[in-house]
Amino acid sequence: GCGIGNDTLYIKSYGKESEGGDNMDSRWSTREEMKEILTEVNDNITKSGIPIMYDEDKMYIDDSDKHTLIIANNQCNVQKSIIIPYAKTAITANESFIINDINGKAYEELNGEASKKGYNVVKLDFIKPNESDKINPLLLAYKLYKEGKENSATVLLDSINKYIFYEENKSSDPFWTNMCTNLFTS
Repeated sequence: GCGIGNDTLYIKSYGKESEGGDNMDSRWSTREEMKEILTEVNDNITKSGIPIMYDEDKMYIDDSDKHTLIIANNQCNVQKSIIIPYAKTAITANESFIINDINGKAYEELNGEASKKGYNVVKLDFIKPNESDKINPLLLAYKLYKEGKENSATVLLDSINKYIFYEENKSSDPFWTNMCTNLFTS
């Protein structure tokens, strides 16, 4: 089956708590209740969101800052029903976004629209690197260093090397890890 979990968006609680125990009850939210909570998508949206409900020819999104869990099997076509519509709301709202697009279908569908709206679309393909845009995480540090901003370059390199060399309590002697990070930064 397919489903979207988003806190308790679909659940409506009602009843009273009694002294001796919990007298609360829950039920699924009605379409009308969901329309009160969700944002209807139109050409003037200012904030993107996950598509939660379609009603006739309207799409309703949750544009709150909640985390969303999507549980689906392969037949649900999550990319077509959730990921691509979400990205289109982000494009309309002029927001940045990143999509993990293993099969390239989202890239094919969104690249033209995003490019027309002025987005800098970057494709990183680690499986087919020849079809990928190239990225060099050290380039900015190099440019900063060449501009005489050595401290900024060093701070950036320190940040990068913590991601590469950090070992959580692997040994009580950090000597070798420190030597690797120092060599990398220099």
